[in-house]
Order: sequence, then C-alpha cells, then structure tokens
Amino acid sequence: MKELVRRVGQRFMVGWEGHEPSSHLKHLIRDFGVGHVILFARNVDAPGQVAELIRELQSQGSWAEGGRTCSGRSGGRRADDPRPPGTPRAGDA
Repeated sequence: MKELVRRVGQRFMVGWEGHEPSSHLKHLIRDFGVGHVILFARNVDAPGQVAELIRELQSQGSWAEGGRTCSGRSGGRRADDPRPPGTPRAGDA
C-alpha cells in the first residue's frame, strides 16, 4: 500500500504560502512522496534563496530522487491563456 501511495504522490504538484516551507509541506514530501513543488514570488525574497529552498525540500527524502521544481507567476496572467484580459476564471468570486 505504501508503494501505491508514493506512486500517486509523485503525480501531485504543491505550493505553499510564505518564505519557508511549512511542516505540512515537508510531511507531504516525506510521507506521501509528493513529486513536484512550485515556487511563486511569494516564496522567494532573493534569487539566492531559490537554491536554499530546493536543498531544504530535497533533504526531506524521496523528493531528492526525482522531484521537480517549477516556478510560477504569482497572480500573473499566463501567456498561453486564450481568454480576453479581464475574463473571470472558473471559481473566481
């Protein structure tokens, strides 16, 4: 069962609020094998912090064996978004 949980976990991409990875995020990586982490501007103060964050996340175990890091644009519009500017997204209030 644990192998199945880890195989499913590898398909998840997670992010977090703030500049430090939360204990919950570390738990997801360590115990469920979450395979992908996305960093937003809200997670980084300076460029040098990116490498530090990645090392810290890799230290959680299985993520170091094949985890991926992505960067996102906080609140920014995606370049490939086909909707006209100002069009609400599903779930926007």
